[in-house]
Amino acid sequence: MTCKRLRLVIILFIFIITSLLMSEISYSQDEKVYSLPDLTIKKVIPFQNYNNLIIIPVIINNQFSTKFILDSGARSTVLIERAIADLLQIPLAKQIIVHGAGLQEEVVAYIAHGVSIVPDGVVGDTTTIYVLERDYLDLPKYLGIEVHGILGYGFFKDFIVEVNYLRNEIILHDPEEYHPPRRYNAVDIDFINNKPYINVELELEDGKKEKGEMLIDLGASHAALIELKNNIGVTIPENHIETSLGRGLSGDILGYIARVKAISFSDYSFNNVVSSYTYGYSKIKQHGRLGTLGGDLFCRFNVIFDYSKEKMYLKPNKQYSKSFEYNMSGLELLAFGLKYKRIKVSGVVEDSPAFIAGLQEGDEIIRCNWVSVRYSNLNWITSQLRAHDGKKMRLVILRDGKKMRFSFKLKKYI
Repeated sequence: MTCKRLRLVIILFIFIITSLLMSEISYSQDEKVYSLPDLTIKKVIPFQNYNNLIIIPVIINNQFSTKFILDSGARSTVLIERAIADLLQIPLAKQIIVHGAGLQEEVVAYIAHGVSIVPDGVVGDTTTIYVLERDYLDLPKYLGIEVHGILGYGFFKDFIVEVNYLRNEIILHDPEEYHPPRRYNAVDIDFINNKPYINVELELEDGKKEKGEMLIDLGASHAALIELKNNIGVTIPENHIETSLGRGLSGDILGYIARVKAISFSDYSFNNVVSSYTYGYSKIKQHGRLGTLGGDLFCRFNVIFDYSKEKMYLKPNKQYSKSFEYNMSGLELLAFGLKYKRIKVSGVVEDSPAFIAGLQEGDEIIRCNWVSVRYSNLNWITSQLRAHDGKKMRLVILRDGKKMRFSFKLKKYI
């Protein structure tokens, strides 16, 4: 399907916040904020995986328990709603006006000093953070879970951070006691503005190859994002979808979804990778940077970050050979209601399987493949919509107070 419009909003651009604000806060390499408790050499923190985003529990100023996204591509810690800062009486030292990707209005942010944001079981000092005036990203309705911030570089630099996607665990190691595992492959990381990059080769549809650095961005759902504006040799594949790639600070960022013939780095190569292409965020092209690699690629590894030695250690897991897929239904979904447990259709692509079956914008999903929404969530339903070509979907929906049944088969667009 060529140039098919599909507005499936997934949270790809969380890294934009700290990219745009990064000139205001800088971390000293010697400023240690986090540590493990005494006599502890490692700590396991369970996380929730929502569309390849890592969500961990944190405590703000020893008073407020919430959840943050763990983001290797974020340069700073961000609290995404001022109302929480006001509730906790956190002083806001300086106002910043931000203009950036996807913006239709000014975005207001603040710098706050002396704030404690600490994951459960970790010892933490106070630090400087950003506070957004409001949640410009509307994260809960796209994730189906309450999330109030982003934890970035300041956390990664103080530990050896191991991410086990199969067990949904973050394992924090004491850098002074840690020895790299033998069965892992060591990959060099370059740091630019406290952000980690690796050297990557892209094999394009026409057989051409492009080499450059890509940001390691665990705060992005996608496998890969490629910036088109400054990479003249990269073109959009003929078979592509025109779509909204994700959320900027106050609007959608438009682009394309298509497959890259191959993405290679170190000893690894992935074929037919579903990737995002965009002209919309020109600041992504810095220092020879091609784009970003995100959670849909790194979830195929057990990943260990050692920022102090500028290394990343990789070991393929059981998902390594899994094919890269995209939404095959034509449905765009949002969460709403108490604890975001209700799911509604916010858009249907014309001529898609869901459209042909008769689903409409505004339909509320009651049951998906015999599972009640009460016992599932937005993340699970979204995973069903990208399961595999030909999979039969059975939905019970509520429309104008009446329950209706629909069925259709998933179909690959790209």
